[in-house]
Formats: sequence, C-alpha cells, structure tokens
Amino acid sequence: GGGGGGGGGGSRSAGSFIPNEPPSGWWKESSTPLRHPACLGALSSDETRDSGSSGVVQDSAAFAPTTRMTPPASIEEVCERLARYWDGECGAGRSTPETLAPRQASVLVPLVSSQIAMEWAQSSSSTTVVRLEGGSGGVDGGVHVLLCTRSTTLSSHAGEVCLPGGKNEPGESDREAALREAHEEVGLPPDAAAVAVLAQLPPFLSKGMVSVRPVVARIISQDFTPTPNADEVDATFLCPLEGFLSPGGGYSYKDWEFMPGRHIRVHYFQRGP
Repeated sequence: GGGGGGGGGGSRSAGSFIPNEPPSGWWKESSTPLRHPACLGALSSDETRDSGSSGVVQDSAAFAPTTRMTPPASIEEVCERLARYWDGECGAGRSTPETLAPRQASVLVPLVSSQIAMEWAQSSSSTTVVRLEGGSGGVDGGVHVLLCTRSTTLSSHAGEVCLPGGKNEPGESDREAALREAHEEVGLPPDAAAVAVLAQLPPFLSKGMVSVRPVVARIISQDFTPTPNADEVDATFLCPLEGFLSPGGGYSYKDWEFMPGRHIRVHYFQRGP
C-alpha cells in the first residue's frame, strides 16, 4: 500500500505541511514547468504559454500549457468535465497509455462533494478539513479531495501526504489496483454503490522510478466515512480541489529535474488558522 508519496506531497507538521523536497544537491529545480492537465479547468487564452516540457508527463490532448485554470463550481461540473475528457481519450485510443517504468502503481483521486464533506465534519469522523491560506476553505467551499498521511512507522515515505494507492498486483488493471488499495487503506468499498470511477489520467514517474497512474473517482456513498488502516495510514483529511487548480494563496509547487529530461512536481500547502 501507500501510493502517493512519490508524486509530490509533504509530511504533516504542527500547523502546516512541509514539502517532501529532494535532498540538497541531488536534483535541480527545473526551468521548464510541466504541463497542467486541462481536463478539469477551462483554459484562459490570455494566460497560456508554451512550457516546452519533455519531462515525465507525456504529450496528450488532455494536457495543455497554462498558468491558471478556472476551478469547477460543483461536483456535477467536475464529473461532466471528466466524462468529456475520458470519452475523448477512449475515442482517440489513449485509454491505456504505455507505462513509464517496469514497476507500476495506481492511486485513487477520491473527490468528495460539499454535502458529504459537511456530513463528515458534523459526525464523529476523524477526517479533518484543511483550509488553505488565501483559499475558500471550509466544507462549503466546493469539491474536496480525500488525502492521507502515511504512517510514520513505514520503511519508505513515512509521514508523507499521499493519495490512497500502491503497486499493481500481477494481472491487475490500474482501476482495480486503485480501488483495492483505497479499500485497504481507508476502508472505501470498491463497488458502484460507494464510488464512481470517472476517468484515468496519464501516468507519471515517481521519484522512486515507479510508473503511477491516477484514477479519478467520486465518493457517492452517504454511509461511508474514512477509516484509516493504522498499519499504513496515520490520518485522512480533505483539501479543496480549487487549491490544486489555482496556484496562489495557500498552494504552490516546484518542478524538479531528477534525471535529464525527467521531472517531478513537489506540491506545497500552507494551512490557515
């Protein structure tokens, strides 16, 4: 288990998230930013630029150079945009892209509506809601992403912020692996009554040289609340999706080149009061 540590993130600390930066001198900060996925955000034509990246993220119609995106207003809009994106990928024969390394893993990107987030906040659920500085914050701030903090007792990526996920089993699809790992790590039932898979994004290469495929899904069960598996997960929390689509305020990132032509994005989150 434990799938998101290599794709950027951080370790939890008092009042903030500390980025999982590469050791000094190992990697250099990239001068060619990675392309942003355009499947969720509408591009602003007057703010686009040519990123010129030849890094881990492969060229795809789903990716376009941009400096800002318009965040979706509701979970329904997110689902609609992802459905259009995934239909286009399948129609163009890009639903099963080549992996970027022999070792493969999958992560689930669980999207949570403001209604379910509010129910978790009002219940005895241990899942907290992170408010980003400068962001809308709060459970009424739109769509949220369910994230985890890895157990501090793990031998790798201990204490890092991650998405539910892990290595694919032999013969297992990316979708199957992501759902299985989410069930093992946070107790999410891998059936259609609890979660609806919306799309699969192009793979990226983790700092551990693992090809990681994100599987985006919507949590739809009104009865589910995250239950962390103590062997793998210390805590779960919700972070506004808007923070990932609109850098600024409480969210920023750096792109690091760890091999010639190979990049990794490290995400920074600053928690508000």
